[in-house]
Amino acid sequence: MHRASALACVATLLAGHAMAGPSPAPTPREVVACDIAFQLPGYLRVTSPKRSVNADGVPHCEFQILRADRNASRPGCLDDSEGEIPAGRRCAWKLETNLPAPRVIVAKTRFLMERKETGTFAFADGRWSLTQGHEKGEQPIQQGDFFGYPSLTTETGYPAYWVRIRPKKNAENDRYAGSGGTRIVLLQLSETLAVYMEPPPPDVENGADCDIFCSSLAPAEAVPKSKR
Repeated sequence: MHRASALACVATLLAGHAMAGPSPAPTPREVVACDIAFQLPGYLRVTSPKRSVNADGVPHCEFQILRADRNASRPGCLDDSEGEIPAGRRCAWKLETNLPAPRVIVAKTRFLMERKETGTFAFADGRWSLTQGHEKGEQPIQQGDFFGYPSLTTETGYPAYWVRIRPKKNAENDRYAGSGGTRIVLLQLSETLAVYMEPPPPDVENGADCDIFCSSLAPAEAVPKSKR
């Protein structure tokens, strides 16, 4: 299979939301979930929030961010000619990764002071690190400012594999396709709420900027009920 095609598909999947193909950007909409309010790019939707308490006793409220079009075609599809699948042809190979669905966790903590585990960030031996099971990317964890909020940012790596949809006897049915990284951000939104994003949702499909969602984040109580 062509390495260039494979790595291009890997980059598409791992850079953000694993969404392929250009399309017009629908109008953002106001969403309130897990005690925060934000503008969500129109091509995305959120799942029902789930509340829990982590091992450090920090209350978490989590939702996933998925593509609004449930019938959208899957990227990372090749035919047996080892090229990107032509229109009307069936996919012979699919790209599989350990990449989880993009998610947001709202935690009731002041993470820089309390230093309790939040999302996949954990503090031990005088430094922040990623929890077990998350492969470290090329970027170290950096403490800084993200859209005006105190933050931790890093990148986590994921391998990808081409897998034949219908395995064949005496044939190669899977192969390593490359790897990529996903950005992870933890920011302190208010005195009591921290927001973890893996990754921050981009403004447009396959984009890198998170102006719409990230710049609009606010505690839900700060948003007038008429705008919720």
